[in-house]
Amino acid sequence: MAARLCWPATRVDETGASRASLCAMLVSIVLACVLAYGPMLSQFFTGTDTITLIETSRIKHVQDVRHIVAEPLMAGSDFLQVAKFYRPLSTISYSIDYWLWGMNPAGFHFTNLLLHTLTCIFTFLMMRSSFGVRLLPAGLGAITFALHPILVETVPSIDRRHDIIAGLFIVLCVIFCAKYLASRDQGRGYLWASVACEVAAMASKETAFFLPALILVFIGLFARVERGLSRSRTALRIWCPYVFSAFLYMLWRMYVLGGVGGYTSATHGSWTEKERYVGQMALSYLYDLLSPIDGMWPFLNTTLSIALLGAAFALLPLAAEYLGSQTLKLRGQTDERPLYKSRIFFLCWLLMPLAVYAFTLTFGHRGMYIPAIALSCLIALNFQALSPCVKEAYSCGNAKNRSWDARRLLVALPRAATVAASVCVVCLMITYSPLVCSYGAWQASAQLSSHLLRQFLISASILPDKSCVFVNQAPDSLENTPHGSPQPKELAFPQGYSFTSWLKLYLPSSHARVILGKRSKAKCVSGFVRLSNCLWTKSTAVVFVSMGRPNKTR
Repeated sequence: MAARLCWPATRVDETGASRASLCAMLVSIVLACVLAYGPMLSQFFTGTDTITLIETSRIKHVQDVRHIVAEPLMAGSDFLQVAKFYRPLSTISYSIDYWLWGMNPAGFHFTNLLLHTLTCIFTFLMMRSSFGVRLLPAGLGAITFALHPILVETVPSIDRRHDIIAGLFIVLCVIFCAKYLASRDQGRGYLWASVACEVAAMASKETAFFLPALILVFIGLFARVERGLSRSRTALRIWCPYVFSAFLYMLWRMYVLGGVGGYTSATHGSWTEKERYVGQMALSYLYDLLSPIDGMWPFLNTTLSIALLGAAFALLPLAAEYLGSQTLKLRGQTDERPLYKSRIFFLCWLLMPLAVYAFTLTFGHRGMYIPAIALSCLIALNFQALSPCVKEAYSCGNAKNRSWDARRLLVALPRAATVAASVCVVCLMITYSPLVCSYGAWQASAQLSSHLLRQFLISASILPDKSCVFVNQAPDSLENTPHGSPQPKELAFPQGYSFTSWLKLYLPSSHARVILGKRSKAKCVSGFVRLSNCLWTKSTAVVFVSMGRPNKTR
């Protein structure tokens, strides 16, 4: 007996949203992504692990595919001394890029931009078809996600594509699950498509391990069962393919990694240090969502104030929606669009990645891509409540409904406050987005990597084979921000294994060993990077490299 969907909106109202307006909104979302991140197409390779990911993911023979599926991420490189991860789907994306573009960085950046644009489009379609959000609120939510300042930590960096792919498949998993629950006939195809997207998301990055639990919440909130079956029994029966597939994938992952994997070095010892780290992580998580740029909210400069803003932003509209639903029940009416259930779902989506980070004790600003999707959907739901808010406020002035004035005001006022807060959030997000701010630090980082790797290749090409190359004073940070623009919190620079992979790509016959010495800072002057001199040494040879030609001395 098939389950039916207790849907937020069983059918999207298309009276005010023609196909032309729908296409115009999709074009607006694409333009927002292209205008914000299009300039990165002219940049060099960005990211710490990008070169190594390209070098280890190349497919020359059929056997290389087996290595990708049956070996850890970046197998054969020194990265395994840092961490052990298993992300075969993300690795294959680099294989396809190398097959299409070779070593042209514009192609790799284009793939990042394309994946980000697809995620924004499917987020918009998910809000429309799966949650009944109207055209304009759904479009504003998708554009807010596309331009969220915290995504500057992820989209411009080629090696952080894992989060984008995982976010895309999480959205697709929810869409197909919703279609399966809503359809009585031919629903099995949607179910298996949803399960496949779940596995694909987990095969892209470990953050997606919360997806089976999120799907269970979705089924529990929106699945309506036929007579003769209990809700829990139906939910578990629908959920079984998801949890079984996740269990099989986890077993295979543990077999490939020889354990649970993760970072090899433990940075948190005692329970007190772990608790302190989790507390700081939760605050950083909240700041990245609502205030990713320092000074973004001038009047909210304390931890307590930003925490209160987050609580009010999440809980106040939830309470208003629930109160409004109960009001309709008292009046003998039914709410066909219970927005509070959608809010509960996206709040779970917002908080579950934090639970994964707290469990693994690993957190990075670059990992906020997936939670930002949930935040944008909550913003869309806030704008969705604007029309009922106006109606309730108008009804409060109607003399025929005086007995309901107090309750309606309790519903209308929180909704109005939430809509006003959402307008402020969207305006600030756009103000500090890459559409307005240049974020020139990524351009400086790309320029730095270009000079370092190319000069290193020139120097290494004149050294004997099997030589030991010591890289000293290689920059790993910027002293100042280009043009005074906001700076990403986690810029990426080449590591020792990046130089080794660069040699293998351009000098396959070389067996030089690269050792990375003391790092330095690079200055950005008038939009150009000024590098400190890098010193490369071999047993009897010293290679001095500056911005010009390398000079060899004995």
